[in-house]
Amino acid sequence: MCGIAGFSYLRPKNKYANNFFKIEKFIAHRGPENTGRYENTYLNLLHTRLSIVDLKGGNQPIENSRYVLIVNGEIYNDLEIRKKNKSYKYSTNSDSESILALYHEGGIDSLKTLRGMYAFVIYDKHLDEVIIGRDEFGIKPLYFSLLKAGIMFCSEIRPIKMSEKSNCSINIFKLFEYMQLQYSTGTATIFNGINRVAPGQILIIKRGKIIKSISNSFKKKGKQDINQTEKFIDKSLRESISTHLRSDVPYCLFFSGGIDSMLLLHYLNQLRKKDITAFSISFDGDSREDLQKITDKYDIELVCEKFSEKDFWEWIFFAAEKIDEPIADYAILPTFKLASLASKNFKVALTGEGGD
Repeated sequence: MCGIAGFSYLRPKNKYANNFFKIEKFIAHRGPENTGRYENTYLNLLHTRLSIVDLKGGNQPIENSRYVLIVNGEIYNDLEIRKKNKSYKYSTNSDSESILALYHEGGIDSLKTLRGMYAFVIYDKHLDEVIIGRDEFGIKPLYFSLLKAGIMFCSEIRPIKMSEKSNCSINIFKLFEYMQLQYSTGTATIFNGINRVAPGQILIIKRGKIIKSISNSFKKKGKQDINQTEKFIDKSLRESISTHLRSDVPYCLFFSGGIDSMLLLHYLNQLRKKDITAFSISFDGDSREDLQKITDKYDIELVCEKFSEKDFWEWIFFAAEKIDEPIADYAILPTFKLASLASKNFKVALTGEGGD
């Protein structure tokens, strides 16, 4: 996880530009290992980094004579992009830079071939355009707000909301929607004037104005018989998990024993990955004997953590502060505790969120 933010101004040397980088304190938790900045008379960019790939050489912004890039995410087909796109001259081993390679060779349309979870910002110096985009699943967050001074965008709502340039209020319709659905839909957030970049959406910004919006959508597969479908799912899961394991830091597994985490464990075993640590959480009265039998069979270490009523009261205020919008995610408190335990030794955790 990293933090990205930027402000594209309508006018040069805007009076707000001098104060923009103060928002670093609001996204520093997303990337505590390095902070990078870029600025010109019409643009400010900020990146806070959590290092996963190219630990020493992958700090951002990544800049060359034409482009500036900041990214929050992982590009899983980076190696394939590097092999295929030869005309672009790489300056790092960071998987993020493959975004620039695609854009350099094929323009915006080529970005549809990215595989991964990401939110990115490209500044094209020659065109004087800012391109911001988000992965098709909408895994990585990216918000923006149209303000008097221009357009502000960020990984989180809070820096926009806390900015002296913003005057956001509660969107009553979205509040009612949340009360009914327990989350809000679409691109509008619960705050008036702050919107999400939609999953798969790319916005082109020029000096504080959106000049074009492009939406990527998944290609529909043709009909297949059941045997083909089984083979396709098996191949896709194996390939997906294999590419997710491209990392320069150790990774662990969040393991509940459900369908999704069992599939992860199965394919990790098929891929012959060893020395895996699995983290699991339980509640008072739960037994984890079955999980222990499973992990023993696969020869991986299991770390079990209890979640109690005391933990509830300790974590609920932390969660309320960190969540940008209200959402009734009943697993978020135990997940926060499990992540805090795992983060002592690991930066990356494989999870099957939503798989079952």
